[in-house]
Amino acid sequence: MLLVVEDLHYIDPVAVAALPHLLNALRRAPVLVLATYRAGSHEAGTAHSGAVADLLRHARASQLPLRPLTEDGVRSLLRLAAHTPPPGAPTQGSNVTVETRAAGLFARTDGNPFFVDALIRSGDPDDAQIPWTVAEAVLSLVDSLPADA
Repeated sequence: MLLVVEDLHYIDPVAVAALPHLLNALRRAPVLVLATYRAGSHEAGTAHSGAVADLLRHARASQLPLRPLTEDGVRSLLRLAAHTPPPGAPTQGSNVTVETRAAGLFARTDGNPFFVDALIRSGDPDDAQIPWTVAEAVLSLVDSLPADA
């Protein structure tokens, strides 16, 4: 069984603090608990950052930091979205569009997987218009910043 707890940075710190107890209760069960958290979402010393730190110190917890996609990673996502074969595979057309668009999309997103995916799903990753889902996510992050930021 897989239990996913997404976006710990939005969850009440008391609920985050309960997760180590959940891990203890499930220690003999065939369950994987996967929790996602945006590092840097809360200042050090807050109840929330303390609860996440306690969770990471749990014996059954491990951390897997995610890095931005490389330009090759962006290119692969574009190929998947366009159903375009990888380089060297027999094709009926040209991969030039994917190759040139990947560089621009990578530059525009710095390889952030959320932004890359959102722009690809928008239907035109080259369009200057930012999808509303991306705008809302960014505004939510800005709203969570301290007043003096």
